Amino acid sequence: LLIVLVLFVVVVTIVANLLPDTLSGTSLVTAGVILAVVPALIWLGFFYQQDRREPEPKSYVVRVFVLGAILAAGVGIPIVRDLFNVNAWMYTNETINLLGSILVIGVVEEALIYAAVRYSVFDSAEFDERVDGIVYATAAGLGFATMLNFDYVVGHAGVDLGVGVIRVTVTALAHASIAG
Repeated sequence: LLIVLVLFVVVVTIVANLLPDTLSGTSLVTAGVILAVVPALIWLGFFYQQDRREPEPKSYVVRVFVLGAILAAGVGIPIVRDLFNVNAWMYTNETINLLGSILVIGVVEEALIYAAVRYSVFDSAEFDERVDGIVYATAAGLGFATMLNFDYVVGHAGVDLGVGVIRVTVTALAHASIAG
């Protein structure tokens, strides 16, 4: 799966370099949305395969993924963007950027990812091994990352495919790793 992910990034980069710069509007947003989903699904498959002894029901994993995305769209993004208004103050210097990233964005996002797992599958009979927590938290983190990537793509009316594929891939991995 890691090889598939690397191949995906390479193929998108090659295609982006071959395409004329005329890709815009709906087609650019559509390409960005596809870019936002594919790395998350590849990472989800990779982390899901780590639970070899007693794999979790795929329906549970998908539900936690969707819950992570819903919490990102309905709570996380509005809190960070509107309540804390991070774009107005966070990028003024490196120290504020670091502290804001950890104490505002990090706390809000990871608390919501924790809540997605804690209040959905944690008390189920399926949650019976330590690795289950990693699988479910990773799924919630990837759902959250996917929604952040959707928000980025739609908010920028699409993305440059070469840069976009790297951004969405790294965002997905970061959220999966930190959540897991």
